[in-house]
Amino acid sequence: MQEIDFASSRSGHIDQAICSAEKDGYPYYAEASSWTANYIPFPYWPLTNHFGRISSGGAVLSRFPITKNEVTLLKKPDSQPWWYNLFYLHRYFQKVSIEINEREFKFVNLHLEAFDTDDRQRQIQKLVAEIKDEKIDFITGDFNMLPPSALKRSKFFNEDNYENDPSYENMLKAGLVEVIPDEIYAKDESVYFTFPAWKPDRRLDYIWYRPELKMMKAEVLNSASSDHLPLRATFQISGPNFNPYSQ
Repeated sequence: MQEIDFASSRSGHIDQAICSAEKDGYPYYAEASSWTANYIPFPYWPLTNHFGRISSGGAVLSRFPITKNEVTLLKKPDSQPWWYNLFYLHRYFQKVSIEINEREFKFVNLHLEAFDTDDRQRQIQKLVAEIKDEKIDFITGDFNMLPPSALKRSKFFNEDNYENDPSYENMLKAGLVEVIPDEIYAKDESVYFTFPAWKPDRRLDYIWYRPELKMMKAEVLNSASSDHLPLRATFQISGPNFNPYSQ
C-alpha cells in the first residue's frame, strides 16, 4: 500500500495499516513512515478541511512472517521552494523480506515523485543502483509513470505531463519483468488504467518481478477504497506438494 495513514487527523487518528491487517486477516505488517508533520495546511480552503496532523506512508501486509523492513526516504525535489518542502512528503523505498515456505523473498514497495520528472529519474537511478547486487524478487508500487505505448501523455484533467519521460525504460535496467508487458498493455490500454479510480485514464502502478519466477495472472481490480485502482498479480512459487500421478 502507498499513502496510508498511521495516526492522522484526516483519517480519525486510525492506524490504517493495523486496521487493514486485522480486518483482512494478515497477521504480519510493516510500515514505512514517509510523511510526518504536526500540521499540514492543505487543502488550502476552507480552513476546516486542512489535513492537520499527518503520519502517513507505505505498508506491506502479509500472511507470512516479515523478517526485515528497511525504509529509505528520498530527497525532496530541489525545484520546489524550501518552505513548500517543509510540508511536502518524502518519496521512499521500503525493502521487506518475507519468509514463505522456508524461502526468503525480497520485496521493494515504493512511491515515486509525481510532479518532477527529473527527480523521478534520479529516484529510479538510485533504486537500480541500490538493488544491483541484491536478489530482489519484486518491486511494486506507485511509480507515477506511464508505459511507453501509452497513447495519451499530456493534457490530463490535473495537468500532469509525461512527455519525454524515460522512467519506464530506466526501470528496465533493473533486470526485472513487469506483470503487464508493454506489448500486452498496448492491445487494450484502458483495461489496465489505475488512476484516477473514479474515472481511470492512465496507468501509474506496477509490479516488477524476477524473470525466473512464474507469473500466473495479473489484473487491475475495481475498488472505491483509494484514488488508485489496485493491481493484483498471482505467482506460483513452488510445485504441488503432492504427486499428481499417484493412485
